[in-house]
Amino acid sequence: MGDGVADGGGFLGAALYTRRALKVAAPALPAPRFVAAAGDSFALLLTGVLLTPYTLGDVVHWIHRSFGAALFMHEMVLAVRLASWASAGAALVVLQVAGGVASGVSVVLEQGPLVVGQAVFQLAFGMIMIRTLRLLPRQGTKPVSPPASTEQT
Repeated sequence: MGDGVADGGGFLGAALYTRRALKVAAPALPAPRFVAAAGDSFALLLTGVLLTPYTLGDVVHWIHRSFGAALFMHEMVLAVRLASWASAGAALVVLQVAGGVASGVSVVLEQGPLVVGQAVFQLAFGMIMIRTLRLLPRQGTKPVSPPASTEQT
């Protein structure tokens, strides 16, 4: 499908840039320690997927699947939290779930639209992150507070 070195560089870049974005955004979000830790664990899990090529045998394949499943669950929890703080993104969360289900079914059946499901899942996750981060205040302003209610006083 692609050059292994180039693919690995893309994964590593995604891991590091996502980690950086979450670390920078953490102080402005309602749960800064959660978001900062999510950045670290995201980078660790994605690096784990990268370092366990499924073509090296059954044991490494299962380790790769385990890292991948943990990464998908991690991203799903993080996406729901980010979308709830941004008071938007329910459609993107549904899209992410659909991609995750398609991927999961493909893994279990060992056939089907695995790459398409992964692409949809990751695209929705990226859009949720971008949407949330764009709503954050500029550096030097007050952090985002979770909405107490929808009523104005």
